[in-house]
Amino acid sequence: MYTVKINYLAAFFGSITLLFAACTKITSTDIGTDLIPAVDGVNTKDTTITVYAKNAGTDTITPTLAQIHVVGNMEDPLFGTTDARINFQLSLPSSNFSFENSKENLFLDSVVLVLSYNGVWGDSTRPVTLHVNELDNGQTFLPDTTAGQYDPYIGGYSGTYNNTVNLTAFTSLTDAPTTVYPTSLDDSIHVYNDSGINMIRIRLNDAFGARLLNYDTLTAYKNDSTFHNYLKGLQVFADQGTYNNALLKIGLTDDNTKLALYYRYHPKDSAATVIDTTVRYFTVAGDCAHSNYINRDRSKGEINAYLPPNPADTNDNLIYIQAGPGTFATVTIDSAALAQMPNYIIHRAELLLEQAVDPSDTYYTPPYLFLLAKNDTSQFVIPGFNANNVSTADAVFSSSYLANYSDFGGIPRKNTTNNSLYSFNISRYVQGIVTKDNKQHPFVLYAPFNKPFQLYESLPITSSRGYVSNSPTNTAGCGRVRLYGGDGDLTNIHRMRLHIVYSEPH
Repeated sequence: MYTVKINYLAAFFGSITLLFAACTKITSTDIGTDLIPAVDGVNTKDTTITVYAKNAGTDTITPTLAQIHVVGNMEDPLFGTTDARINFQLSLPSSNFSFENSKENLFLDSVVLVLSYNGVWGDSTRPVTLHVNELDNGQTFLPDTTAGQYDPYIGGYSGTYNNTVNLTAFTSLTDAPTTVYPTSLDDSIHVYNDSGINMIRIRLNDAFGARLLNYDTLTAYKNDSTFHNYLKGLQVFADQGTYNNALLKIGLTDDNTKLALYYRYHPKDSAATVIDTTVRYFTVAGDCAHSNYINRDRSKGEINAYLPPNPADTNDNLIYIQAGPGTFATVTIDSAALAQMPNYIIHRAELLLEQAVDPSDTYYTPPYLFLLAKNDTSQFVIPGFNANNVSTADAVFSSSYLANYSDFGGIPRKNTTNNSLYSFNISRYVQGIVTKDNKQHPFVLYAPFNKPFQLYESLPITSSRGYVSNSPTNTAGCGRVRLYGGDGDLTNIHRMRLHIVYSEPH
């Protein structure tokens, strides 16, 4: 179904060639204003075509070691609860590591886990209370360099564990939890031999520090592999409940992330009264295993009523998109309406999506989105043709990466009431349908992390791999938006829809 309105201009072009040239003057329309882009001398029309949208399912993500991990707990009235935990191993200060003297001459001051803070998603005004537990030794925990695969497209190893893998960690290493306030984490910190900002410092118990001082340097401290036999790794997690309602972004491989062991010692061959103070750092290196467990319990959110198999109809009036591990939707254009536009010249065709606002949106910001075509077995870049029947997609890729994200769409922008809007430019896709009778495809709408997809329907992903960017488009766990769906009620001006500006051939 579609509606049409006409913009009568002063004159027509004398040839189709000039008409095509005028298309270059088209710019994106403002959602909700029904503006038709100016095309000099051309009798342009615009129409709104019905689309059908359906909440289709959930996905997982597999962060790599160098990508941002998140820790925290959230209770979101729309999307349910999130429990995010970070598991990771530590690397020795050096191979064949040893202390300055025998264990009898070492005296613990303190042991502190320092985490590199990279921002917050959620309610930054509330404190976050953090705990550290020791991973149980009897479980397998492998680094990406061992269990992952080298990916030349990302220039590193793929992640080993997705967000569903939760390692057991029953032994607490904190006598008391550490509470941090995200708004003050950019304050300067000055401690022994270290200073800076964006550091979360968690004091661990003295018993753990004493263990580190007492390990045998010929066994535990021979190399990282032997060390991991004694210390499988650490798990950082946050208190649950409504008081903690944010995810902290942590860079494991940043310089700020380390285990700081502060101690005093008697230097060898010195008087018994001589005491020196020092610190040794255990960092996160490439041979350290890691995982970011992110558990979504959507049964406690409004989204639960919309996830498959509920409801069973083909069109949802509300669409819920959550960044990975997240949710996705399918979008289908009314094919009968496009069939009524034979050989039309498409100046602009944009899929318009508007946020269905909620008071909780103050804290939970929307993610970047992306749109792919799909068939029964794969997802791929939406194909397209221009008015000259030249094959060219609306989404342009260079060296496997999307080169025109802002033009293609998916980056949220705000309207006058501060609601988030998305506009996907699929002009060439629609042009190929109306002038070449190309096959129509259903679309997949989602918030991308860094999972690859096919560039072409006819080529497997091993031959035509594409990415939205060379790093995660959305941080793990961060970003969600509730959109209006393809509401059959045409009086709903906010509904998801396809807006087309076109002219008829003469």
